[in-house]
Amino acid sequence: MDLQKIFEVVSIGDVTGVAFLFLSAVQISPIKINPWTWLAKWFGRAINSEVIKRQDELEKKFDERQDEFEKKLDGVHEELEGKLDGVHKELDDLKEREEIKEADAMRNRILRFADELRQHMRHSKEYFEQVLSEIDTYLAFCRANDDYPNSKADAAIKYTLECYEKVLKEDDFT
Repeated sequence: MDLQKIFEVVSIGDVTGVAFLFLSAVQISPIKINPWTWLAKWFGRAINSEVIKRQDELEKKFDERQDEFEKKLDGVHEELEGKLDGVHKELDDLKEREEIKEADAMRNRILRFADELRQHMRHSKEYFEQVLSEIDTYLAFCRANDDYPNSKADAAIKYTLECYEKVLKEDDFT
């Protein structure tokens, strides 16, 4: 059976009837029309239009102020970061100055000890070991800080080590 014969047999009324039966049997989605709900919504909007308008204005102002506040907060944050960076730099500078002061103090103790040895003062083994420990720390600092002047203590360190070897061989501690 070809398509033309099917159209001759089936009329538009038949198609309409089948569609009506199909739509009656299958409920796609009910459309709810409630005039009281619609009327209440319209009436509520009419009464509260000024309040709604004012609320919209307040929300807009709030959003603007919030944006301003966030911009100011970002500015304060950046300012604090800058100040914190400055504090970190000052702290690093202070640490460096303290390390230099401690290296100077170690060098002075080493020089004083070498002077005492040159004056033939005798010292205990513990005192020698303490000064040798300071020499090690001092030399490590000098190696880590190339710009720190070390030549001031080279002769004193050499003399202290020679005296230690001599006193150690002779067991001539106090």
